[in-house]
Amino acid sequence: TYIQCNRSSTTMVQSWIVKVKGRKFTNIRREPTHDTSEANILRTIKNGEVVKGDSVWIRRASQERGFIKISQLESEGAGLDAMVVRNRDHASTTAIHRHPAESTTAESNIIGYAREGEVVSAEFIFVQHKDEFRGGYVKLCHLRPAQESTRSGGERSDHSSSGQKWSVLDPAHDGA
Repeated sequence: TYIQCNRSSTTMVQSWIVKVKGRKFTNIRREPTHDTSEANILRTIKNGEVVKGDSVWIRRASQERGFIKISQLESEGAGLDAMVVRNRDHASTTAIHRHPAESTTAESNIIGYAREGEVVSAEFIFVQHKDEFRGGYVKLCHLRPAQESTRSGGERSDHSSSGQKWSVLDPAHDGA
């Protein structure tokens, strides 16, 4: 169950809230692997903490690996980590980058191109915690978009604040 990014957003870096079911924390890892040994853990972050990042570590069917911006991906729905490349500029390809933090326009940072509609594996996202200089990898399924408060259609999302207050602006409303 992955998110579908808001394509009209002009934010450079996405903010995420840590939300792990059944656990009170998750780990920021040095490498995008399932290795949870002390050597691969940079730090532990608690549920509710905010991290920032928008570069998803992807793996293509050809085993080529690199980074694509979250805004260029949509949920595939078939698998836990399957995502479909959807270029927000409607180009036929999307650049795959070698490093997440370098300029996205630098040719030396581009290692290949994913086709529009291509299915890729996207399990980890590169994030930074607070104002730390060094970033690391967190499982995408352990994060929820920070600005997501309601779903389309007006129903409350399970990610919204439980302490939210509502005001009725209709003078004819009786308060019931």
